[in-house]
Amino acid sequence: MPKYFDVEGLGLIEFPDSDADEDILAYAQTPDFWNDLVRQGLLVADNSNKAQGAWDDFVRGVDNLQATGYGLIGILGDKFGSDDIRSFGLEGYQQNIEEASQRAARVGSFTNIKSLGDAGIYAVESVMENFSLFLPSLGLGSIGAVAGKKIATKMVEGTVAELTKQLGQEAAEQAVKQLVQKRIAQGAIIGAGTASVGIESGEIYGSMQEELGQTDANVALAGGLAAGALDTIPTFRILKGWFGPEVAGSVWKRLVKAGAEVAMTEAPTELAQTIIERGALEYVDPNYNTFSEEGIIEMADSFLKGGIAGGAIGAGAK
Repeated sequence: MPKYFDVEGLGLIEFPDSDADEDILAYAQTPDFWNDLVRQGLLVADNSNKAQGAWDDFVRGVDNLQATGYGLIGILGDKFGSDDIRSFGLEGYQQNIEEASQRAARVGSFTNIKSLGDAGIYAVESVMENFSLFLPSLGLGSIGAVAGKKIATKMVEGTVAELTKQLGQEAAEQAVKQLVQKRIAQGAIIGAGTASVGIESGEIYGSMQEELGQTDANVALAGGLAAGALDTIPTFRILKGWFGPEVAGSVWKRLVKAGAEVAMTEAPTELAQTIIERGALEYVDPNYNTFSEEGIIEMADSFLKGGIAGGAIGAGAK
């Protein structure tokens, strides 16, 4: 015989007789219970705080990016012993996270994909919410690349003629070209790495306060350095396409190749970054489980979203 429990506003809801009362009551407190009622048509979903399209997904990404900036301010306040600056940073972080939640993802996780339509929305969310996170690294990386090129150009001025005498014109031109490309790469990596480390450090520091109620600036910086260094790999692949020598081939082949290259680096990079971020929190609070069920899902989503966003942005940047 089935069991019935009175749910306020909905009346009696049927549950299997095999379920223990305490299990039913515990289940009724979870989001899965309410989602199940929506699927059964017993409850209309409240989508007032859900993103309504790609623009909202992009704005959510901007809010998350701004939050990491405030987290970085919190670190600076912590390191310089200023409670006012630290509080300002953490309050700004929390405010931006709350603003991002007002445009919550419609699908959000691969676990919520029930149809091809959901898969399409998930892909759009992945690209748009991550697009803004690429911008600081690409911006500073581009500045670094331009600066590196100018420095290299200055270095070779007046030496081309001498190199030509020693090596011949063709060898001299090749040597100069290699030097310029090397300095461009170094500048791009320094610029992109600086932005990535700042973003990751701020994210970890803010997450510590939000998840644990305590912070450790040194751990946040160490985790940010490791995670940020990883992030320079896919960013550099995009910058290489901008500042490096043009690759021969059809437009479509170049687009596919560029997208595949960035996707194959961004997916594992995002996975590793998520492990580092969660690991930093567990280091501060051993009760926090890096590889909990929630953590595993978050890691899988970061891998999938990283690959989708990296592929799309990498191809688009080409």
